[in-house]
This record gives sequence, structure tokens and C-alpha cells, in this order.
Amino acid sequence: MMNGCFKWMCALAAIAVAAVSCSKDDPGVGWIKFDNEAVFLMAGKTRTVSFSCANLKSMELGAKPDGWVDPVIDEAARTVTIIAPVESDEKAAESGTVTLTAVTQDGKSVKGSIFVGVNEQIDLSDKAANSYLLNRKNINYLIDVMHKGDGTTPIDTKRIELVWSSTKNLVRYLELIDGKASFLIEDDGSGTAEAPITEGNALIGAYNEDGILLWSWHIWAVDYDPDAAGGTVDFNGYSMMTYNLGALNNSNKGYTSDEQSKHILESYGLYYQWGRKDPFIGPSAYKGTGAATMYDASGHSVRMSLQESTVDRGKWEYTDSNPVTFLYAEDDAPGKDWMWMQDPDYNKPRWGETRTVCDPCPAGWRVAPAAAFVGLQIKEPLSGEKIDNDTYAERFGWTLTDGASEALFIGAGRRIYTNATIQNVYINDLALNPDPASAPSRALAIYNQPWVGLYWTADRAEDDKAQAFYFWFDKSNVTRSGVQDAKPYERANGMQVRCVREQ
Repeated sequence: MMNGCFKWMCALAAIAVAAVSCSKDDPGVGWIKFDNEAVFLMAGKTRTVSFSCANLKSMELGAKPDGWVDPVIDEAARTVTIIAPVESDEKAAESGTVTLTAVTQDGKSVKGSIFVGVNEQIDLSDKAANSYLLNRKNINYLIDVMHKGDGTTPIDTKRIELVWSSTKNLVRYLELIDGKASFLIEDDGSGTAEAPITEGNALIGAYNEDGILLWSWHIWAVDYDPDAAGGTVDFNGYSMMTYNLGALNNSNKGYTSDEQSKHILESYGLYYQWGRKDPFIGPSAYKGTGAATMYDASGHSVRMSLQESTVDRGKWEYTDSNPVTFLYAEDDAPGKDWMWMQDPDYNKPRWGETRTVCDPCPAGWRVAPAAAFVGLQIKEPLSGEKIDNDTYAERFGWTLTDGASEALFIGAGRRIYTNATIQNVYINDLALNPDPASAPSRALAIYNQPWVGLYWTADRAEDDKAQAFYFWFDKSNVTRSGVQDAKPYERANGMQVRCVREQ
């Protein structure tokens, strides 16, 4: 039993007038708290963590994970040295809680706990980016949060916080440690050795001492490896990811209706306004237009904000501090851009031929240029398939090919520039649809579903627009479908992104 915290507070009170007293008449509030929420160790290794306390007369070890040796408590230094079990100890738990139990001056019991786990640590602080594709489960990841996505521009980070997450408990035990964000991405909890990583998207924000959000990083946790076989496709000399940025799948159908809806929705990915680094979440259902739910660290819902682009908002400083705010442009606004056209930074590079400070792709990748999509066409139906049956009525994307390689592209539509609504446009153009009278009415439910693919490229276009890769498909007739590359679109639109390897 120990009384170190009691002695420490009395010594402090003897030097100066303290806010709390150690006297019997006014014992003050007793408490104990670890300085960190969690500590991660390799098997067989040790780690010393600090705790703070006040107005205690006794303390002891209350709990530890099954099979772990007792932590070593240093009374004078107010530290606990935790010893992880060795890999050969199959009876020991992989994780758990170390708890210190104490008695206060007035006889009350208080506790302080810290999560401990045997987890590999991966430090990505040397891989500067605005997003991180994380595909290994039960890993303690570290990323640099003292510099912008270029890795060189410093920011005055005083604290970090989860801005939003697409699923609760995706980013666990987020802490700022030595200028790095430390957090855990676990498996999906299914309880098997083959359990995949918990999948989802999140945004981690860096704040200054005034609570202003300075920068944010997209966490893309997914069971997908672009370096594995089938992880990329080669188009026009570019190695392109087969997943949309932020997608958790790339599938057009499943084996049951429930699987189909899940797989298609997971394949949408996230939506980006042209030149912005931060993503916007997609719909809540694969046939719907309402936004999916986002959560903060407490599990409360986070809502996307909609603001008109103005001279005060349409600039880098505002978007950096407001990554969940979609800046819309009025339909008659010049350029229909999220950035104010008279802003001094308007013509500075946003996305381009090389990575910029606002490129949303992971390290080693960049937004695909328009040249990567040139010549892609919808793959003809497989031999024996009919084009007017239910197979195509349920499609939400097409396999596109350049004649040699092919990949599936989902028709997730866009967040339209005037109001951020997820919209999929029915083509009623004689040049594109020679027989519009024979096509089903757009009022039918099937035409309110996603069936247009819109992908930003890194290239600017004339008239203050940017170039997009665009394909559309008639769900009942492949001959009325088509592809158009380098199509100018208003930059305030939110669209999908595919990443290519840096060359």
C-alpha cells in the first residue's frame, strides 16, 4: 500500500497556497488518472506510463489483463511499468485494462484505468499525405500531425480530435504523442483469426490552442491492398487503383439482395469538390440520396454543413478549418466554383500533374489525370447475356475497358454544386440517346437510382471548370449507354476520385 500522492500534495501545499488542502478538516477531492488512454506494446516488451493523483491515503493494483505479470508501480515517480506477455504464452489475453484502486482522505474509493494491448506499431509519420490507406488490423498507427499533407509546412498543433467517422469505434484511443497522432484500428470483432480489419472512413483534425481546426487527415481503413494482385489496373500507362478513394468494396452485385445492396453501397467511395483534400460522405442506402450518418468520438451524430461560397468562405483558410462544410455555388455564379474567383490563391495549383499540398490520395498516389481515362469504353455484355433483362436493371456500374485491361466503375453520381444533393442525371439528348421516346420515363423509380458515373481528374478545363470522366448507362439497353472523357464540370460538384501511382 502506498501514500505517495498524499505526501506529494502536502509538500506542494507547504510551498504555496494550494487550491485543495491535505488537512483532515478539508481533504479535498481525491482522484487518480493515467496520462494516456492506452499503451501498446510488442510481445515481451515493457512500457512505463505516468499517472497523476491527488488527496489519496492509499493505493494498490486493482486489475490487469489475464495472464499478464503484475505491473511495477513506482510510488515516487508516479509511474507504472507494464510488461507484455511473450508470444508463446497462449493463455495470456492480447489486451485488457490495468486499473489502480485508491482510497481518498475521506475514505472514498476511486479508480484510474488504462487500456493495454499487445499490438504492432506502424509509424507512418515519414509518409506525408492527406489520407492514409490502412489495411492491417490490430495495429497501433502513428501519423505526423505537426505538418500539412506535404510533410514540410508546419502547423501549431496543440491537440487532436476525431472530426467524424463513418462508423463508431473505428479509430480507437486517439492521442497526441510526441507530435504524432497515435490510434488503434482493430479487427471487425467477429472473433475469428481471419477476421478482417474494421472498415470505414474517418477524419482526424489538428487544433491550435484557441480550438481552431488547422488541418485534417482522412483515415481510410479497408481490407484492400493496391499492391496485391488485382489491386490496380493499367490504363494509358497509368497504374490506377481498382477502388474509388474511400470505397470499402468494388462490386456491382452480390449473391443475395442484402449482399448486393451492401456491396454496391460500399463501392461508392467518398465525394470530393475539385481541388479540396477533404472528403464528403456518400448516401445512407445504395438506392437513396440521403447522407449516411457520421459520428464524433462520443458516438454522437455529425452533420455536413452547407454554405454558399462567398469572399470570406471561398478560400483555403476556410476550407482547411471547415472540412465538413460543402461550399455551394449559385446556378448563375461565375465559374460555379467553391473557391471565390477573386481570391488571390484562385489560380494556384489545387490538383495537378504532381502531388500538391491538397491532393487527397495516400502517399505514393495522386488524383488520376484526364489522360488515364482516354479511350475507355463500356465492355460489351458477355456472350449469351441479354441486354433487356433484370441483370442490367439492377446494375449500378459498368466494367470499362481499353481493349486490353478492364475494371469496374460504380455509377455513384455526384453531389451537385448548387445544394450538395446526391444526383444522377437522366440523359435526354438525341446525340446520346437516338430514341428517347422509347426510353423509360425518368420519373420511374429506377431512374432515381444511381446510374451515372462521374469521376474528377486532376486537370483544369476552360471556363474555370475542371475535367471529369463521365459515363452513363441505360439499365435496359447497353446501346443507349456511353462514355465521355475530359468533360468540363463545375468545380463545386462533389465527385468520385480514383488514384494513380506517382510516376
